[in-house]
Amino acid sequence: MSRNNRMPLPARSAGRRALLACLLAALLALGGCGTEQAQEQAKLVEGALLQPESINYDTVTAQVQSLTQSQTVDASLYPKEHAIRLEANNVRFVKLHVYTGSYVQEGDLIATFSKETDNIRLEEIRLEIRRLEQALEDSLPDYHKAVEELEEQLDELPFYMREEIAILENRLRLQELAQEQLALSTAYQIDQLTREQEELLQAEEALEVYAPMSGYIGETIYLKEGTLCYEGQLLATVYRPEDCLFSVNNSMGKLRAGMVVEFEYGKKNERKTLTGRIVSAANCLPSSLATDHAYVRLDALPEEWTNGATAEGATDTSPTSLLNPKITAQVLRLENALLLPRRALQSSEGKYYVSILEGESVHKRFVQLGLSTTDMVWVLDGLDDGQTVIVE
Repeated sequence: MSRNNRMPLPARSAGRRALLACLLAALLALGGCGTEQAQEQAKLVEGALLQPESINYDTVTAQVQSLTQSQTVDASLYPKEHAIRLEANNVRFVKLHVYTGSYVQEGDLIATFSKETDNIRLEEIRLEIRRLEQALEDSLPDYHKAVEELEEQLDELPFYMREEIAILENRLRLQELAQEQLALSTAYQIDQLTREQEELLQAEEALEVYAPMSGYIGETIYLKEGTLCYEGQLLATVYRPEDCLFSVNNSMGKLRAGMVVEFEYGKKNERKTLTGRIVSAANCLPSSLATDHAYVRLDALPEEWTNGATAEGATDTSPTSLLNPKITAQVLRLENALLLPRRALQSSEGKYYVSILEGESVHKRFVQLGLSTTDMVWVLDGLDDGQTVIVE
């Protein structure tokens, strides 16, 4: 079969034409040519013979225009969270004053802990202070004895033995310095121990942790009251609405950094729309860091986020409360593409063709196709702009 086949329009059949001619003759013979009724019937039959037969086709016109394709995917909140951690050691958990979704101001109370008196350590400190004091006291008799012996030796030396006198004086001075050093060292150690003792004696003193910034509480850690906690313990996370992104699935790789998107959220009949832009996607990352997700930043915050709530208030204004968020992005746009509705295509043995209507003739034309959408297809070859195509 050739690529383009001519198919003439169906014509009136010879049998039907002959049948109508016989019927006209019979009417004239039975009724007489002069009768009014026979003449009227003859006109009706003759009209049927002269009226050309026509077929009404459903057609479309191939046109050069823009081909666009959009993709809509679900979006999920991706906040930039800051960790709130404990900065004290050996404290027991009392209460967490916030919960996920609550809004806090900088300086608001986050959690309360209590300190416990370490009686064992207190006793160790008391004993160590006593030992240091005793050691200093025990050193005094030996120091005084050594000083007295050196002074006696100095007294016994005649004035002309200057070298020996100088040696004894230096030894005496070294003895005094050693005693002073011992006294200073002992005093310093006792002072450090005394400070630690005072801190430990502040038994059951409340320890409070405060919000480092204003924002919404994200993650919170469950701790049973009385749990012993240490420095670095994660208590909660906090994030600001203006730092939030939205994560969307991009496993097909059609979403690219820099694309403008439409962001929708809300109830089915009360959808609200904002605009945004894709700030991160696989096309702008090294292959080692690429993921199957893209990230969107909104141009303006939803009005629900700007009101906020107190730490003890309702959570219906938190970013996580947005209903059914979705983003729509235009992932394809072709200019000057010859487009045709998909319903105008027919297939034969794995090849696509169309039926072109030219005057009273129909031509079968095989076509090569490019990209397509749900309802339109890009025709690369086999069809010209403005041609009329029959839709089956």
